[in-house]
Amino acid sequence: ALATDHQSVGRRPETIESALAFPVLLGAKVCGVLEFFATPSTMPSEDLLQLMTHVCAQLGRVIERHQLQQELIDAVWNQHRRFGQELHDTLGQELTGIRMMAETLRSRLESKSLPEAAAAAELTQYIREAQDHARQLSKGLLPVDIFREGLTAALEDLAEHTTKQAAGLECVFVCDQTIEIKGNDTATHLFRIAQEALNNAIKHSQAKCI
Repeated sequence: ALATDHQSVGRRPETIESALAFPVLLGAKVCGVLEFFATPSTMPSEDLLQLMTHVCAQLGRVIERHQLQQELIDAVWNQHRRFGQELHDTLGQELTGIRMMAETLRSRLESKSLPEAAAAAELTQYIREAQDHARQLSKGLLPVDIFREGLTAALEDLAEHTTKQAAGLECVFVCDQTIEIKGNDTATHLFRIAQEALNNAIKHSQAKCI
């Protein structure tokens, strides 16, 4: 809406004498209104009414598509959350219990100097590696929400893990101040951007330090 308030000598300020309003519909619900104001009194033509009806219909479709896209994104993130939480809470705890049993078995076999102790130690190491893989998977699915240390800690873990996994490459995360991101979705999106940039750098740059 635009209202003019020009004041000059011998001239009265212009006043709005006509207004048009066109609803933007989302299904049967009004989600917005296009309003037009004019200083002269005027009646809209049939062509203008048809044009604005078409424009409002297109705006409604754009808003509907945007909402559907957001709902799809939310559904994907919720699925990631559930799967990541399941990995962290259920599988992770089960693997911890199995590893403790394997370590107890190894300890007993070693105390009796039995040759099976070496196999039990190897089994324990395999279980520990499976725990690490499950932890990395859960962090990858939802790196910020599950572990609750925030985006900074997630990026530190990403840099540390990259250094361990990429031969001949040192990855360092540098942050001079504490940064708090409100909302796990936003923090996770930022983490994904950093993760993709890091993957591209490893793949294409032949860098020794990132």
